[in-house]
Amino acid sequence: MKKSVKLAFFLLFISLFAVQTPLGHAQSINPEGVTLSASGVPTMEFSQGANGSVEAWVENNGTEAVDVTLVSASFNWSGLNVFNLTFSSAVHVNSGDELLIGEVNFSVPADATVGYHSYYLYIEFTSQGEQYTWQTEDKLIWVEDYYKGQCDQALSTAASKLVTARDAVNNAQSTVQSIETTQSGEDAALLAQAQSKLEEAQTYLAQAEDVFDNASTHYSSQEFQTAYTRLQECANLADSASASATEASNLAAQIQQSQQQQQQQQEQMQQIILYSILIAIAAATIIILFLIILKRRA
Repeated sequence: MKKSVKLAFFLLFISLFAVQTPLGHAQSINPEGVTLSASGVPTMEFSQGANGSVEAWVENNGTEAVDVTLVSASFNWSGLNVFNLTFSSAVHVNSGDELLIGEVNFSVPADATVGYHSYYLYIEFTSQGEQYTWQTEDKLIWVEDYYKGQCDQALSTAASKLVTARDAVNNAQSTVQSIETTQSGEDAALLAQAQSKLEEAQTYLAQAEDVFDNASTHYSSQEFQTAYTRLQECANLADSASASATEASNLAAQIQQSQQQQQQQQEQMQQIILYSILIAIAAATIIILFLIILKRRA
C-alpha cells in the first residue's frame, strides 16, 4: 500500500513537509531576495519493499512569480535512491498563489536495512530569469522489517482462528459427552469415531497453542520472519482443530438423531402393545358378557 505525505514549498518562505522526521529547520539561503527554509513533520514508518509518495505544494509568498522545474527526494539506502517529480514544462506559480505541483513517488528497497535512513529534498526553480537550486538538510525516515507488518496481520489471524478452534473443540466435547452409553452396534461405531475425532481436535489445538506461544516469543525478540512462519503454522493447526472438532460434532449429532429415532420407535411400539392389550381386554370383556347373557337365557 502506498502512503502519501504532504510536501509544501513556500516562497517567500519554502517549507518541505516530508516523512518520518522530527520538527526542525534547514538552513536558509537568499537567492536574489528569495528566502527558502524547510521544516519537517513526523509521519508513519515504511516497511521494506513499501511504496510511498510526497505531495509537492508551492505557496508563493514572494513578490515575483516562480517557475518550478524539478522536485526530487534522495535517500541514503543502496540501489535506487533518487526519485524525481519532473515536468514537461515548468510549473508557473504567481505571487500569492498556492498550487499542488504533484507527487514524488518512491519505493523502499526490499533489502533496505531496518532502522533510520537519511534523505533530503531538492528543488529547482527559476525567478526573474535566474535559476536556483536548494535542498534541505538531511532528515530521517524509519524503515521497518517487512515481516513485522506481515506478522501483525498473521498474529491477528492466528489469534482469531485459535478462538474459533477453542469454541469448536468445547462444543464437540460437550456434544460427545452428552451421548448415552447404551447404543446399537452402529451407534457405538459412530461414537468411537466421534471420540477419535475429538481427541484429534484436542491434539491439534494443543499444538496450535504451543506454536502461538513460540511465535509470540520470537515476535517479542523481533525475530519477525521466524515469528511469521510460526504464526502461519499456528493458523493451519487451528484450522485442523476446527475441522476435526466439527466432524466429531457431526458424528455425535448423527448418534443423537439415531437415538431419537430409536426412542420414537420404542414409544410407538409401546403404544401398539398398550393398544393391543386394551383391545384384548375389551374383547375378553365382550366375550365374558356374551357368555353371561347366554347362561341366563338358558
